[in-house]
Amino acid sequence: MLLKKHLLLLYFIVLSSISFAQSEEGITTIILVRHAEKMVSDSADPDLSPSGIERALRLKQLLINTNIDAIYSTNFLRTKNTVLPLSEALHLEVKLYDPRNREITDVFLSKHEGETILISGHSNTTPQMVNTLINQQKYTSLDEKEYSKIFIVNISKQKETKVIELTY
Repeated sequence: MLLKKHLLLLYFIVLSSISFAQSEEGITTIILVRHAEKMVSDSADPDLSPSGIERALRLKQLLINTNIDAIYSTNFLRTKNTVLPLSEALHLEVKLYDPRNREITDVFLSKHEGETILISGHSNTTPQMVNTLINQQKYTSLDEKEYSKIFIVNISKQKETKVIELTY
């Protein structure tokens, strides 16, 4: 019951911040998540664990009523499958990106100006991308056991930024 109340509160916070950004002309909203829990495996590309699948479904519940225009993921099973339930529900293709591309945030901002996009990354790439978007070194790599962070970055036409950091 507590989890449902927590998800409901989180849902309203996310929805209100994204709705506010969308009501302001020219605001670009970028939602960044680290992939959900992965299987313990020797594989370089492990899939989601049962807990990770549950978290991916919670992410879908959290974001299903937002106006997401595009979904991006790195080319790994765990990152793609974290956003797969939402992409299927919204009928959006998961587009791949390379987090090593230093200009990728510029591509996101120019291609999706005034839109809302979701990006699934990793414990190191997600905070790095937030730092690049806000032009500050504020966030460090996430702990290997931390899968619940969600960052919502709003960027105005004047390049003013606001970050909301939540857990889900």
